[in-house]
Amino acid sequence: MFFRSVFFLTLIFFTNAYIFKCVGDCECDTDDETIHCHNKADREVLQLPEKRLRGFHYIGMTNNDIRVLPSEEMLLEKFPELQAVDVEGNINFDCSTLPHYTKVQVLSDCDKKPDEIMSINVYDVKPADEDCDSSCQLKRHYDSLHAYVIKLWEMLKEKFEVINKTQLVTDIRQWFAEIMANLRNNNA
Repeated sequence: MFFRSVFFLTLIFFTNAYIFKCVGDCECDTDDETIHCHNKADREVLQLPEKRLRGFHYIGMTNNDIRVLPSEEMLLEKFPELQAVDVEGNINFDCSTLPHYTKVQVLSDCDKKPDEIMSINVYDVKPADEDCDSSCQLKRHYDSLHAYVIKLWEMLKEKFEVINKTQLVTDIRQWFAEIMANLRNNNA
């Protein structure tokens, strides 16, 4: 009876999202449209798929040893819907490469003061123990992945709000509003 209950709980849990191992021992989450590549101290590069991997908007690569990312063109070739890559927690990341990314947002610790750098903890799956069985370990892992994605969305929203407040964006919005007003007046 116990095993049947665990099986059904696990089945219910896994039907909410499809998470599978993908490029470079990362986890692809189809529910959050995110590729998770966290907590691997010997990971220095983002391994690219042989063919395009569609449907993923974000790549989280926190707490590795990433030094540089592939070119923006290559990232968009392999991940056509990619919007952002998070390389926070990679202390050897080459910040001088950031200006090369104009279409894909790169979140990093570059230009942050030490007190602004947040600790990002994605819980790795650990062997079952008396306090937490296999289902519990998986639930902790997937809950932490989902919490990470929510944090990532909040950071991106904040970054876009800063961009939206720049004078150029304000001028473009005003110009567009004037054009729309003129079009409406001409049609009236």
